[in-house]
Amino acid sequence: MCFLNVKDSLAINCDQTCLTCDSNDETKCLTCDLTTRKLQDGQCICKDGFMEITSLKSPQCLQCSENCITCDISKRNLCLSCGDENLTFRQLVNGNCVCKSGYQAVTYQYACEVDTWDKRLLTFKFKTDTSHQYWQTVKNLFGSNGNVVSELSNLIKISYLQDTAADQFTKYFFDLEQNQKKFFFKSDIPVGQYYQQLDQNVFAVGYIQPKETQSVLWKFGQLVSVSSTSYYYTSRVLEKQWNAGMFQYYKDQAVYIQVILTQEEVTGSGTRRRFLAEDYSIYQVMYLFYIGYIKSTFLSDTECENLMDGLMNLINGCQKYCDDCYFYQNVQQCRSCQLNRQNQNGNCLCEYETTDQSQCYEPCKGVDCITCANGVCITCPDGTLPPCNSPNIKCDEGYYQENSQCLKCVEKCITCTSEDVCTKCPDTYFVDEDFKCRECYPPCRNCTTYNDCSNCLAGFYYKDKVCYYCNLDCVECSAENYCNTCIIGKYNNNLGQCIDCPVICTRCTANDNCQSCIEGYYNIIGYCNKCQSVCSKCLNSSQCTQCIPGYYLKSDQCLKCADNCTTCFDQSDNCASCISSYTLINSKCIQCTSPCDMCKNSSTECLSCEKQNYLVVDNKCQTCSDLCKQCSVYDDHCLECQSGYFLDNQTCQKCNPQCQLCTNRHTCTDCISGYYLNVDNKCLPCPIQCSKDCTFQSRSIVCNTCSPTYLKNSGTCQKCQEPCLNCSTTTTYCLDCIIGYYLSNHVCNQCTLTQCKVCTSATSCSICNDGYILNSNNTCEQQTEECYANMIQVKKTDECQHCQPQCQTCYGLEQNQCITCLVGYFLDTNHECQVCGQICPNCSNQENYCLSCLVGYYLEDNQCKKCSVGCLNCSSDDNCLNCSTGYNLVNNECESSCVDNCYHCTSESDCDYCQPGYYLTTQKQCQKCNINQCAICTNSSDCKICQDGYYLDSTTKCLLKSCTIVNCMKCLSDTVCDTCLPGLYADSAGQCQFCDFNCRTCLKTSDQCTSCSPNYYLDTNSTCQYCAAGCLLCSTSAITCQSCASGYFFIESQQKCEKCSQFCRSCSVKFNQCTSCGTNEFLKSDATCQQCTSPCFGCNSESLSDCKNCIEGYYLSTKQCLPCFTNCQTCVYNNVCTKCIFGYFLDGNACIKCPVKCKGSCVKQSSFIQCDECNVGYYQGTSDCLICKAPCKTCKSTEDACTSCISGYYLAINKVCPKCQTNHCRNCQISSGECLACDYGYILTSPDLCTECPTCTCGTHQYYDWDDVVSSDKCKECDRSCVGCYASSTNCTNCLSNQYLDPTDNICYNCNSQCQTCQNSTTCTSCTQFQYLTNDKNCAACSSPCLKCTSSTQCTSCVDGYYFDGTNCIQCNSKCAQCESASKCTTCIQDGHTYYKSDYTCNSCDSHCQECYNRGCTKCDDGYYPDGQSCTACNANCKTCSNLNCFECKGSYYPDGQNCVKCQDFCLQCTSSQCNQCQTGYYINGQNCPQCMQNCQKCDSEASCESCKTGFFYDQVNSVCSPCLDNCLSCTSEKCTSCQTGYYINGYLCEKCQTNCLSCTSTTCNSCVSPYQVYQNICILCQTGCTKCTQQECQQCDSLYYLDPTSKQCVACNSNCLSCTAQECSSCKTGYYAQEKNCQQCNANCVSCDATTCLECKPQYYVDQTNCVKCKDNCESCSSTECFQCKTGYYLQSQQCTQCNQSCTECTSETSCQKCNNNYYLDGDKCVSCASNCVTCTKDECTSCAQSYRLENKQCVACTSDCLVCTASLCTQCQTGFCLKDSQCSACPSNCNQCQVANSVSCSVCDDSGQGEDEGNVNNCDEGQFLSIEDKICYYCGVENCQTCTSNDTCTACSSGYSLQVNQTCVQDSTAAIQAVPIAVGTIAGGVAIVAAAILLKKLAFVHVVPKLFKNLPIKFNPYRLNSGASVSNWEQIPNVSEQEFQDAFFKVQQGGL
Repeated sequence: MCFLNVKDSLAINCDQTCLTCDSNDETKCLTCDLTTRKLQDGQCICKDGFMEITSLKSPQCLQCSENCITCDISKRNLCLSCGDENLTFRQLVNGNCVCKSGYQAVTYQYACEVDTWDKRLLTFKFKTDTSHQYWQTVKNLFGSNGNVVSELSNLIKISYLQDTAADQFTKYFFDLEQNQKKFFFKSDIPVGQYYQQLDQNVFAVGYIQPKETQSVLWKFGQLVSVSSTSYYYTSRVLEKQWNAGMFQYYKDQAVYIQVILTQEEVTGSGTRRRFLAEDYSIYQVMYLFYIGYIKSTFLSDTECENLMDGLMNLINGCQKYCDDCYFYQNVQQCRSCQLNRQNQNGNCLCEYETTDQSQCYEPCKGVDCITCANGVCITCPDGTLPPCNSPNIKCDEGYYQENSQCLKCVEKCITCTSEDVCTKCPDTYFVDEDFKCRECYPPCRNCTTYNDCSNCLAGFYYKDKVCYYCNLDCVECSAENYCNTCIIGKYNNNLGQCIDCPVICTRCTANDNCQSCIEGYYNIIGYCNKCQSVCSKCLNSSQCTQCIPGYYLKSDQCLKCADNCTTCFDQSDNCASCISSYTLINSKCIQCTSPCDMCKNSSTECLSCEKQNYLVVDNKCQTCSDLCKQCSVYDDHCLECQSGYFLDNQTCQKCNPQCQLCTNRHTCTDCISGYYLNVDNKCLPCPIQCSKDCTFQSRSIVCNTCSPTYLKNSGTCQKCQEPCLNCSTTTTYCLDCIIGYYLSNHVCNQCTLTQCKVCTSATSCSICNDGYILNSNNTCEQQTEECYANMIQVKKTDECQHCQPQCQTCYGLEQNQCITCLVGYFLDTNHECQVCGQICPNCSNQENYCLSCLVGYYLEDNQCKKCSVGCLNCSSDDNCLNCSTGYNLVNNECESSCVDNCYHCTSESDCDYCQPGYYLTTQKQCQKCNINQCAICTNSSDCKICQDGYYLDSTTKCLLKSCTIVNCMKCLSDTVCDTCLPGLYADSAGQCQFCDFNCRTCLKTSDQCTSCSPNYYLDTNSTCQYCAAGCLLCSTSAITCQSCASGYFFIESQQKCEKCSQFCRSCSVKFNQCTSCGTNEFLKSDATCQQCTSPCFGCNSESLSDCKNCIEGYYLSTKQCLPCFTNCQTCVYNNVCTKCIFGYFLDGNACIKCPVKCKGSCVKQSSFIQCDECNVGYYQGTSDCLICKAPCKTCKSTEDACTSCISGYYLAINKVCPKCQTNHCRNCQISSGECLACDYGYILTSPDLCTECPTCTCGTHQYYDWDDVVSSDKCKECDRSCVGCYASSTNCTNCLSNQYLDPTDNICYNCNSQCQTCQNSTTCTSCTQFQYLTNDKNCAACSSPCLKCTSSTQCTSCVDGYYFDGTNCIQCNSKCAQCESASKCTTCIQDGHTYYKSDYTCNSCDSHCQECYNRGCTKCDDGYYPDGQSCTACNANCKTCSNLNCFECKGSYYPDGQNCVKCQDFCLQCTSSQCNQCQTGYYINGQNCPQCMQNCQKCDSEASCESCKTGFFYDQVNSVCSPCLDNCLSCTSEKCTSCQTGYYINGYLCEKCQTNCLSCTSTTCNSCVSPYQVYQNICILCQTGCTKCTQQECQQCDSLYYLDPTSKQCVACNSNCLSCTAQECSSCKTGYYAQEKNCQQCNANCVSCDATTCLECKPQYYVDQTNCVKCKDNCESCSSTECFQCKTGYYLQSQQCTQCNQSCTECTSETSCQKCNNNYYLDGDKCVSCASNCVTCTKDECTSCAQSYRLENKQCVACTSDCLVCTASLCTQCQTGFCLKDSQCSACPSNCNQCQVANSVSCSVCDDSGQGEDEGNVNNCDEGQFLSIEDKICYYCGVENCQTCTSNDTCTACSSGYSLQVNQTCVQDSTAAIQAVPIAVGTIAGGVAIVAAAILLKKLAFVHVVPKLFKNLPIKFNPYRLNSGASVSNWEQIPNVSEQEFQDAFFKVQQGGL
């Protein structure tokens, strides 16, 4: 019912057809509901296609079928009229309005059009109607004027269409007076058609040619002069892709655009002035446009895109049932749909359920209603079928009749008889006694009264009319303990029980079938797999969607933010927040400067401080008072004390001296070193044997480390037996001795030297007693001169030297040789001076045994205790001597004089500063700060410093230091967030909420943006607006681009983004220069994209063996796409499906066909198959599809409630199906059963007779339409899915070859993707390529490397990288990408190190070429340039060059054309006029480099020095570089600042580390000299092959050894292994290959191979099939047919290697040298002789000399006679037959070629006679040696413990205590008690004496070595191996001996002893 509101607010009733009406005449309508009516003469009458229902008044009209103007209201598709035939061109035929002959139906209008015109042009005609909005959108995009219209008219007049395929070129000019449609003709036969439209500034032409290749040109009759032009290319996809080329030119303040729209690629040339100059016959152009706008600039990319959308609206019709549509961003959108339809994803679909979208009407609710509209129901009387002559008209169910209208029942009422009387209610309601619908009491779903329940809501089960709660795990249940549906997180186990899903599943259907996963996991095949560790959310293992803090998302990957960033955007260093101790400045995290803990604006503006510091008002950190570890606000407001102190009333008091930590003076929690904590929390001293380290365990004291002079043995500390000071292994195995004793062979002997305090041997003293001094004999004599205090003279030859800095007096220079200490130090038991405690200025015996105290402390029981609060100085706890400011001294105590809340004052009324949380007013009073958690403020609202645990941010808020709220970056409190992480904002409750998607960051609300996401910019209203098309980032406006989106490239000069070609995913520089391609394309070398070969969907090349992804139905395996198993839509392996094709469901890993009850898709739930929709003949039961009962064809709710009947039956009113009366009747009348249509194959010859029709047949791909009663031709085309069909277009009888016919529905289904042909969904009859047919009629993939095969074992072709030998697939050479045989490559891998040659070989890059491809070498070594596949040498000293120029020279040279010119002396880098860098120790002076002062490393003049050489410092006073102290690398005038390797800083000196130690700190070694290892702070030597060990066992071996798990020793690998385990070789050496756990040798000359084939040969060989064949003579690299590179000293000429001339070592031809031999230098490409006796030289100077000559002033000068090598003043090596003594050469004895000392009795090397001076002595070697015949040198016997031998392994006599065995070995006698160990064997380098030494030891564990001894001694170790397999030169053969011991032993050997 409609009402009209009038001014006096009174309402009147309008006629029911009106929307509004005249206030004076309720029957006169003013407006109508335009969906079904139109306003005409004050009446709302039904529109065409709608009918009035007369007996009951209805606001709406009843809708007819879409082709009717009027229709029968009881049968909508029975048309009664079709309108004026002369206007609609339609006629009524058998109740249907069809187009007249010669006309066709078109979209947009009811009237038909002539069928000679293409429908696309008719659509174009409709849309280009200038009155429609489509045209207006394009026309009004920008303004125009008369000049634009005039110019446009001129353009149109001189352009035309021309068919180039016609015999005579006919020009079709455009008629501007009459917009027209015209035909193209050829011999009076139309071959094409076009339509034009012109209105103001837009001219449009559409044309069609029915042939494949278009031949029409759009041409100009003459050229037009324009000022500037621009091109733009774009595309749209709507069913097909439309490509557009837009050519713009500028003329007279206006822009004119020519546009073509085609389905071909559009390209243009920058040299062409306009499109019309091109031949467009190559394009299937269909639409052309001329457009003109008043505009001062060309259309931008965004404006061009908007214009393209407008043009797309002119050429494309809307989708069916859409009244109005538009095109935007590549998608057609519908603005408004027809009646009863709604827009669903761009499609206008019926909003009611229907099987036929053309029949879309509001459904009737009453079961007997035939049609209805707006609550009015129409039925036929007595059950007759429509159309009926006198239909019944009543109200539909849910409506009631009142005043001839149908009014809707009230809400909650299904049926009613009036507004107040309800007769039926919906579920959960019942009709009460007042005929109202009342709600059932929950949990009752249905009930008849309040108390009578019939079923229950979800979550409850029904029992005895009562609803009971389901188990908590149940959503739905049917009994107390039987669950039907489980809550999220649990699954039904088919026994009615709910079981927990795995913890990583959020939903599952079984324990092994997850549906969704928790964050950090992704689902695949029912399993939850963990995302990458840096992903917080992901799609799969490689695609992240959200990152954890510290990472940012880019291209589906989480990349690490820069160090110190907690969050970042877009790139690693674009930080949004920082870690603690860093501040954000310009998107970078800058570290706060210590002692700032947090800072802002700069690294020094502190917000909070590190411990032991506090914040002051100027944002600086001050150090807390002494003893305070952490303080607050003021320096004496202590919160935590340093170790050894406890907090007492905000001050730090000393713990007991023995306490490390304590809670008060009497309760310790940890003890200092040397004390242990007992059960009473007291610290007691450790026993003397472990005085530094013990613990109290199980009521006893346990020594952890023994004291010096004690030895740990079985967990106890035993005293070393005097005179041992320290010992090892046993108490008598001494390491050092007490004073007065010296160590010899780990035994302490008493020092007997007179007045010696410390001695090193029986004859050598190191420190004398007081008053005595060491003389040159290392004995003590009376000291005659005294030293000053704090100094000592140790040796007579030394001057007085300072004691250690802390010593007052000392007896030696070492740190542990103090006698007394300076004040502030005490002497410990080791004679070292240790510093006193922090508050003890002076102490005794230990650091906390105080003798005096600092001010503010008093002395009590030798402890310093703090004075009371406010006391400045005191003598005891209760006797203060004077007070701090703000305190008064009263009765020797300090009392505060400050007012309330004052922290410090000068008087009672004058406060200096306030307590935390208060500020000082001008009246010197303290007022409270108003800012929460503020400690110091200057006024109520200006906070300067926050309270503990808070810091002050830039908005003067006090924020929590430790913020734990989720997603919060700054917390006001534990529950309230102030600032959230980027992308979120803090709401009014202080909780973090997400910003809008376009905001990157926001404030206060989700849409108050502070920065924007990519593709948006921030406007002045804090809103993020979309950037122009193509802009990824823009600023200030949409068109000011900063970077471009994918698919666009950046033009920096214009700050704009241009669109890439449609064939590029991304591009650079130009629109068609691709840098990346679409998903299913790959990038070619010419920067274009090519589509991948199916079934690849993403690839690296066009090869089928180079795929990255696959199309549906295939899976990726080793870069190949192989077909999934039967009926899989997606899979991960051949037999592991992840998704099924339509009509199948996933059962485990297989796809099973849905049962016949399902229409289409279904899913498996536990053991039950759930249909998405029931099939025809089934109805939806409670939980399953149940079959209808015959003769129902379809039914609803129950099996016998028919909704349609099978053939031969009809549907009665009571929903049953009686049989038709006539035989072979398919359809009959409801009331009488009279036959209306016969079975297929029969025709109705009389009302009760169906007769067979043998002539009713049709041709191939056609069917006979038995239901067509209108057309004379009843043969219709089958659907394209059928090859043959019957009775209907989709009732198939035959299918395509790759399909099968399903007999259940007569539909053709595709065979599964593996089948080429099939019998049914599971049985293949032939297979697609790459597969073969198995015995069980499935298709299986060929096994790689087979590409095609006939069985699992029989290949017919191979994948790339393999070739087919007739039987098998054999792998190509590793450098071949494709090959035809083992020796014939067809393409090579393109790895940058391989190129293809014409001899079918793939070759490594030529010599000096670093990177090469088929096109040639692209990168050469320094000093070479690419020349084809080779690298040609640059001229001498040139580093980078071309064939014409040198671009960069080597050091000390500069380029000059092709050559390099040497810089001046000592200049490292220069130009022709200036030296830019000098050698160290020289400075720049123009072109020259003069020398700095002596020992200066860097200077800028001769008179000053910036830095001195290592070991020197700059003396400012004397302006010289003075030497540092010994062993010092760097120093100042006062002390050493760094030491040489093997030394450490001790005070101002460098002290030596322990033996073999490379770096140390005092007694702790940090690293050792090779091959030693650090173990427990000392250096030990591991056994051979061991890289990490302890003293007993090896922990890690090098790669050539493996660790034996039992012996913990390193065992050598097989000699051919590079690495191994105990069982097998892991990798092989070059020239070997792995086979059966061992390494087998390749064939001769092969360096890389597998079991059958050589892959790479040695130089001078090439691969010939499987072997290596030698190249021609002197050829370094070759193939079977040619030499590529010659050996050094040869050049390539006509495939032959010819030797360079004698002066050249390298050359490119006979006359062109690249490198010269000794005695020559390179001048250009020629070798020129050096001066006489000069070995190497340049053009200007000699650089090295021949033997017997020395270099002096760049020339060679002869040495003295008999000298072989000399310097300016000395001979360093003599000629043969002479020996060196005192830099002079003396003759050796006769017959002796080398000797050590002149006139010696023994030679080092004898002459050819084999005899020295003593001719009778044949073997002139020492005992245990033999004379080698080959080199006349004495070598040690190879047999251990051999005394004499004749060769390495032939012993003739053993040493004492050993017996000679038959196998030539020496075995120890049983009586032998002592074992001799060899320590060193060799010859002294100069040569006469043979040295052998042995040290007798009782026990030898792991061996320690002193390399220094052997470095200082010229010893050459014997290369022969001992029986143990280790060389004598192996370090482990050398025992741990002291330097002195070795010197003593060596001395005895020289003297003939030992």
